Amino acid sequence: MSLKDTILQTRPRKAQKLHVPEWDVDVYVHAMTSAEKEAWEDSITDRKGRVRKKNLRADLAVEVLRDADGNRIFDRDDVELLAEQPASALSRVYDLAMKLNGVTADDVDELEEN
Repeated sequence: MSLKDTILQTRPRKAQKLHVPEWDVDVYVHAMTSAEKEAWEDSITDRKGRVRKKNLRADLAVEVLRDADGNRIFDRDDVELLAEQPASALSRVYDLAMKLNGVTADDVDELEEN
C-alpha cells in the first residue's frame, strides 16, 4: 500500500468524553475533519469575513457534541436554544473542542483579520 493510500484510508476520529455537571450528563466532544472545521469557520464569519461572536460557543457545540454512539446531539436549528444554556456548560464544551480541533485564540483573531 502506498503512503498516499495509507493516509487517505486512515480516518481516526478523536473524541473525548466530557462530564457536564450543569446538565448532569456525559457527552463526547469530537474532533472535526478539515472540511467540517472549514464549514464551521465559514459559519461564524459574516459577508465581510469578520468573526460573528454571537452564540460562538453554542455554534461550536452544535458541531462537536455527540452521544456515546457518535451521533450528533444537536443540529444547526438548535444554536439559539443551546445559547440559552449556562455559560459555564458551553465554556466546558468550547474549551475542549478548541483543544481537540487545534483551534487557538490566534486562529480566531486571524479569521477576524481576514
